[in-house]
Amino acid sequence: MSDFTTVFSEWLGSTVSLEVYEGAGFDGETYSVAVDVPDVLVDDTRRLVRNSNGNEVVSESTLYVPDSAVAFQLADKVTVNGRTTAVIKVARPQVVGLFSFTVVNLE
Repeated sequence: MSDFTTVFSEWLGSTVSLEVYEGAGFDGETYSVAVDVPDVLVDDTRRLVRNSNGNEVVSESTLYVPDSAVAFQLADKVTVNGRTTAVIKVARPQVVGLFSFTVVNLE
């Protein structure tokens, strides 16, 4: 099995900032302290995707992240290219027999 990071190292040059959604309370939504996630491929192509509710929504950016990185979840905040946005879809496709990675669609 090949390693996603090794195969795509030439394109994994971006670092994004991740704030994990911790829930909502009396003071509103809370997030963890931001952590940097290196070795990410950022694709700023606008796409129409289905969110977790099955609704079609517009994704402004897509991240391709090695599985060894932190786990992204719905509603997490991500800062990429100076823009802070929310995670609207997370998928973990596997290229049969090759490697696994995470695809993160952002608002």
